[in-house]
Amino acid sequence: MSSSERIVIFVDGSGSGHSAAHFSDDEVYLTHQKGATNNEAEYNGVILALEHLPPGAKATIQSDSQLVVYQLNGRYRINYPHLSRKRETILSLIEKKKLDVRIEWIPREKNKADADIRNRHGVSNSLKAGPVKAAGDNRFQGKSGKNRP
Repeated sequence: MSSSERIVIFVDGSGSGHSAAHFSDDEVYLTHQKGATNNEAEYNGVILALEHLPPGAKATIQSDSQLVVYQLNGRYRINYPHLSRKRETILSLIEKKKLDVRIEWIPREKNKADADIRNRHGVSNSLKAGPVKAAGDNRFQGKSGKNRP
């Protein structure tokens, strides 16, 4: 994949604290935070995706969590400090790695990461192929509130 190509990443989180980031090449990363709420796990999915992107990458992160997508894009306010801290982690990763990131909402049935979590955590015994490693405007807004290019 050339450095000018936009990487598509599906992310999801569950109320049991599991998070997944499913890259367009079918590479899947999973993590778990004990006691995490569904929204925390959704944010953790975005963080997981950003952690595994190479510096300078262009990516479109797709999530079925309208709340998280709208909060990260500045459409909804974040009312809880623990979620604000996760947003700050996301901003820091984007800035530190010089990433060009778009975050988009998609319906759950189109979210490949949703299936990764369900298949690996008790809903189904069939595993999707691919390596697994534990661990409005759709442009992400930075600290200034202005859209990043």
